[in-house]
Amino acid sequence: MTRDRRAALFGGGAHALTPAAVFAPALSPTPANFAVPLVAAAFIFGVWSVRRPGWRKTILSAAAFGVAVVFWKGAWTLFFFWGVAELIRLAAGGKITSAHKRLWLALNSAALAALAAVSMTRGISLFDVVAANPFILTGPAVLAAHWVPAKLAPSAPPLKTLLIFSVFVILWSLVAVSADSTAYFGDATRLLSVKASFFNVKPSDPALLAFSDRLLWNYAARSADVYAVRLFFPVVFVFSAIAVLSAAVSQRLRFRLAKWCFLVHPIPVMALAAFAAFLFFEDWHSVAAFFTSVFAGCALFFWLRNAKLLRRREGLAVLAAMLIGLTLCAFAQLGEPFSSGNILISTIISLQFLGVAAASAIITAAVVKLVSKIPIAKTFARLFIVASVITIIVVELQVQLRTPPYRVQNPETAVLLDWMSKENVVNTKFSCPPALAPLIETYAGARTLPPSRPWKSLESAEKYRKLLNLTYSGTEGELAELLAENKVEYLVFDLAAALSKSLFGPRYLAEAVDIPTLCPVTLMSSSQKRRKLKRFFEIRPPQESELSLKRFVVFKVVSRRNRSDAIKWALESERFAREGNTFMAARLAKSAIFADPNCDIADIMYRKLYGTPPLIRLRGF
Repeated sequence: MTRDRRAALFGGGAHALTPAAVFAPALSPTPANFAVPLVAAAFIFGVWSVRRPGWRKTILSAAAFGVAVVFWKGAWTLFFFWGVAELIRLAAGGKITSAHKRLWLALNSAALAALAAVSMTRGISLFDVVAANPFILTGPAVLAAHWVPAKLAPSAPPLKTLLIFSVFVILWSLVAVSADSTAYFGDATRLLSVKASFFNVKPSDPALLAFSDRLLWNYAARSADVYAVRLFFPVVFVFSAIAVLSAAVSQRLRFRLAKWCFLVHPIPVMALAAFAAFLFFEDWHSVAAFFTSVFAGCALFFWLRNAKLLRRREGLAVLAAMLIGLTLCAFAQLGEPFSSGNILISTIISLQFLGVAAASAIITAAVVKLVSKIPIAKTFARLFIVASVITIIVVELQVQLRTPPYRVQNPETAVLLDWMSKENVVNTKFSCPPALAPLIETYAGARTLPPSRPWKSLESAEKYRKLLNLTYSGTEGELAELLAENKVEYLVFDLAAALSKSLFGPRYLAEAVDIPTLCPVTLMSSSQKRRKLKRFFEIRPPQESELSLKRFVVFKVVSRRNRSDAIKWALESERFAREGNTFMAARLAKSAIFADPNCDIADIMYRKLYGTPPLIRLRGF
């Protein structure tokens, strides 16, 4: 990417320490976790094969890319923008070398092989797979731009590139019209268009979105807000974009800046595209971290080579821009989070976080230029650099100290999981929020409805939709029967999220603007109204786990069969008690009260035989 060891070390170090690069959902790993290193390898070998031509590097790039797109469909988006960067380079008059031809021939071959593999393994026709993948457009267009003879295309590079790309867009559109466009990407492309239509801001009215879109937007395809940007891309990544753009103040550097952005390599386009994808899909943080880190190292290399061309006034302007930017970014990190509902503020703040790795380089270059004629220039510059680094470290430490760890933010969740693990509920089925499902499955060994990723299959999504609809607009009996049909024994109710009007809560998913007074969610949310429940029974945790009650309430589901069994066993217990067989009477009374803790006859027999109120626990008696 860069021939300067200092720039490479700086970019690599920034990537190693960036939260976005090291954070991964360990409890619920995604294909992206495995594919991102392959994407990085494909890109690195690809750029290297152009700089220093060789078939080995080209083959390695294509192989890594082919495996990445098989693992993760999101890799197609990077392939698309890599093609966009190459088309921009060609439109700007970039040279077409044999190394470029070999690379894009290999990448397109790998793309075709990956599509064929998907077609065979999933039983989808290759025609439908291609039609469902708009991100494949730029690859063949680049290949055509490389290999089309000059006689068959306009002589002007911009016109030639635009014409070739337009032809491929038209051809793909004709194919997509007559094919199943959901065969491969499913709802992903539709959700992307929906997000774009709402400017990546979730509408307050849930009726404007389909349930599948609401579900994906809530979990798998959540948009990054200002808090997420601040968390994943802290101050150390703020200034790269400002650093590069500030070069435009110099008349000498404008041409070099344009050449560096569009002709030298695809890093600026890829970094911008990856960060834009992160704003639309928060799970792209690791991809954005890689490309912004590479961009930061390249930006440092750019300034190390060109800082000497700055005039005194230009150096002052660059230095002022850097200091103002550093102040604003420090305020954005240490101040209160901005409202993600404000599109303008969110956009302005988010665009700053393309990377700050070049900040010290810019300031250093400007200071060295300004004080180069003073005897103490080097000493002053070094002191200034040290002061800048210390400032960044202090800001970073304060940000980390202000962000408490996960377990401190959610002690109720930890206590709930500890309670479940002690009760030995292995293979017991719980109904719980999707965000809690992987934790319960991992720490308690239980099964969940919906599963940890209900958006992964149409069947799971439909079950979750019915569950939400009955919770917010159905009756207690309907909800209990639905859970019983799915063999759910317990319901974990989230008090904090149930009635919340948050755009990412279950109420929004259920499209429950107005909630009936006797629906399950209303009855379960109030400690007084819970006494009216007949098909659910609140299970009290032991004393050491009572902290979980601040957020979660666990209910036992009482099905129709449970109710009939409880009545039958209670009556039999009463008969055995009259006959003097207290052992069988006590045993049946215990079974009856656990089958339906709300059964009055069972409660009377239990108290009569045991002399104490029944204690219902997760694992029984």
